[in-house]
Amino acid sequence: MEKKTIAKLRLFFSGLESRHQEQQDFFKDMNIAFKSGTKTFTASYKDGQLYMNKEIVDADFSDALEAVLSEAVKYESLEAVYCERGTNVIITADARNVNIRYEEPKPEAEVKVESRRDYLIKASKAPELLKEIGIMTKDGKVKNDMIRKYNQIDHFIEVVEPILRNMDPNEPLTIMDCACGKSYLTFVLNYYIREVMKRSCYFIGIDYSEGVIKSSIERAERLGYRNMEFIQEDLRTYVPSRKIDMVVSLHACDIATD
Repeated sequence: MEKKTIAKLRLFFSGLESRHQEQQDFFKDMNIAFKSGTKTFTASYKDGQLYMNKEIVDADFSDALEAVLSEAVKYESLEAVYCERGTNVIITADARNVNIRYEEPKPEAEVKVESRRDYLIKASKAPELLKEIGIMTKDGKVKNDMIRKYNQIDHFIEVVEPILRNMDPNEPLTIMDCACGKSYLTFVLNYYIREVMKRSCYFIGIDYSEGVIKSSIERAERLGYRNMEFIQEDLRTYVPSRKIDMVVSLHACDIATD
């Protein structure tokens, strides 16, 4: 690519870097395809590591972008797909122009559920979440004996959604779950606010049980939900370190979600 194309690409990458700084909790990975003629060469960045030219190096996001720019000089075109929870940012560059577009992640094949409910948490768009909380099997089917729980969780979102719509959409939300237990509904609320409503959000789960706090931390790590923290503490003595916008406290018994 010519110098003027690289210069324009640098401007787009500058915007991408700012986005990453502001939304680090929601970043997943970035995949790059360099093209010359019929040949395609790929690179990727994830978890602080850049894979390029068959090498893996530790790099912060800014350094990774610089490395991609240096490599792009050797090729005719480039496509960079920046993936975060709920949105893919796609930058394309060639001799004619540099463009950017935004896309929602592609859903999996439609999942049939034996229910007449029009779900807000759609199985085809939230398979990782639904598998993690035990509603969906590993092969992507909603368990028949979990449809009632699925309906309860979705109804919870239906109840909360109008409240969320009335909050300032430009302000990040901080939500505290008191006596969070295994935090199933909080994980679902996290998914809905971030990936459906496209809002910045942060969650704090409080419980006195070491076991449920440990399992919630592990679940957040498996899902890649970095905008959550779980604290083992007595609610009567806990003092939040930040402004709380919403408090939820849900009765939980076995697999109850009421």
